[in-house]
Amino acid sequence: MSVVHELDRTDWLQTHTGKKIYPYIPRAEDVDVRDIVHALANICRFGGHARSFYSVAQHSVYVSHFCEPENALIGLFHDSVETYLGDVVRPLKRGLADYSALEKQWALVIGEELGFGDTLANLPHDVKRADMKLLVTEKRDVVARGPGWNKIEPGYEPVEPIQKRIKPFLPTDARTLFCKRLRQLAPDLAALVKRS
Repeated sequence: MSVVHELDRTDWLQTHTGKKIYPYIPRAEDVDVRDIVHALANICRFGGHARSFYSVAQHSVYVSHFCEPENALIGLFHDSVETYLGDVVRPLKRGLADYSALEKQWALVIGEELGFGDTLANLPHDVKRADMKLLVTEKRDVVARGPGWNKIEPGYEPVEPIQKRIKPFLPTDARTLFCKRLRQLAPDLAALVKRS
């Protein structure tokens, strides 16, 4: 089932590799790991409300380190949908039913194209837990001081931040970090990034 909008065929974006993407029409042929790496390195977490630039790519690398080894690659790509839909902050995302459906469609398309099946659309528990562990760490290290986050997601126990403090990287360094982790986990996918 597809999310249908009046502007499906007129609203488009151009990716880093020059593809013309229609965000409301997820297609496997539009998925390119080079676009994913580039975009995630240039998208700032928290809708830009971090104390300094902190990319989705850097966050994703850290998540991948706190997943079970068999899910580390899924952890690395868990936010890859943001390549095509941007980083919508969690409080807003929860109220956008169409966005959630579209996000799931993109996760399915990206997962199929990269060989992950439906895992990006149905993240394993340990990936969600690692994501929350990083979220509370980011609250400590990269987000402006403010109220604490107690219960992150219904059905999940509270998590503690990682011990090591996060030092945000610039986009070029975050891209390098992501590519290094990708080479460790999936050399074949990493080889595709070298073309950009």
